[in-house]
Amino acid sequence: MRNAAIAIAALLAVCPLLRAAETPREDSVQFAEPFNSAYAGDDAAGKHVIAVWPFDGAEKLNDLSGNGTTDIAADFGPCDGKLYMIAEQAVAGVHIEAPKAVRPGEAAAIQVTVLGADGRPLDAVVPVRLDLLDPSGKAAEFSGYYGAKDGRLEIAAQIATNDTPGLWRIRAEELASGKTADVYMRVVAQAVSL
Repeated sequence: MRNAAIAIAALLAVCPLLRAAETPREDSVQFAEPFNSAYAGDDAAGKHVIAVWPFDGAEKLNDLSGNGTTDIAADFGPCDGKLYMIAEQAVAGVHIEAPKAVRPGEAAAIQVTVLGADGRPLDAVVPVRLDLLDPSGKAAEFSGYYGAKDGRLEIAAQIATNDTPGLWRIRAEELASGKTADVYMRVVAQAVSL
């Protein structure tokens, strides 16, 4: 599990994955095994960066790793839960590549890359929302939620023969950090033969 660059865990107040910290703070939780070992010892104390995002906000939490533990400050209500993404480096941005123009009936090769702080694709499965919007702002068929394996997502979006010609917007949002990117693609009207 140490080789995995990301662990996604649902942290529930009553979840058996959690245990009290040795020096408990009123507003913190600590991962139980196997998650605590994956981010413990020298690994947690500074050989790499651990980036932590709550999925209910776009703000990165402080890195509280060190001393053989990974603590996350959190408030929990009765039977409340939170979802976190933990990665070895911070998400620096999102990049989209798509054709400048495509004809109805053709497939548009769309590539989304989630970049780490080192400028390379994040070595993780990263949650991404992709929106392919026609000129009126209506979401097209390939819009939805995806997991970008190794920080990369590739979609062959088939443009239907009856899709609206014009300028289409492609938007990708990395769902933990909230970072986004937008590009535009023109769907060119089919020539009518007489």
